Amino acid sequence: MGESAGGNLVINAAYLANAGKLQSSCGGRVPHINAVSAIYPGVDLVAIHNNTYWGAGPDVKAMVTEYMGGSPQQFPERYAAVASAPKITPSAPPTLLFITENDHLVPPDSMRGFDAKARQAGVQVRTISVPYGEHGFDLTGIGNVIVRQVTWQFLREYGRDS
Repeated sequence: MGESAGGNLVINAAYLANAGKLQSSCGGRVPHINAVSAIYPGVDLVAIHNNTYWGAGPDVKAMVTEYMGGSPQQFPERYAAVASAPKITPSAPPTLLFITENDHLVPPDSMRGFDAKARQAGVQVRTISVPYGEHGFDLTGIGNVIVRQVTWQFLREYGRDS
């Protein structure tokens, strides 16, 4: 389970692991991943960098540029390395995807595009669309309860006992 950049990380790690393309840095065996929950995942950092959300676009661009060490034009290989869509294969684990429809940081179209590509590849995707959801909607209150309970049920369905 991961949120935002952590959502990108769990998708990429799980999809690569199940495709046999992730190597252990300590020499151990990389486990098979049964399921993934990704909350407003940053699946496309180029889209995040180019974000035009009315109040946050310039700040988001600066944040991504600092995080990646430069722009997509300066370091296309870095942006390609963290992009999630190229890691989609039919061996990817079932994926629970929370899409926040009013996200100021991760463009909803980037999440919906990832969802469509994963489904097209045969990945079992369950999508929860949060109509007025904003980045971080799940940190407190009812948003937190919904994400935690839906994720817990999804993970139990795909093999996690507790």
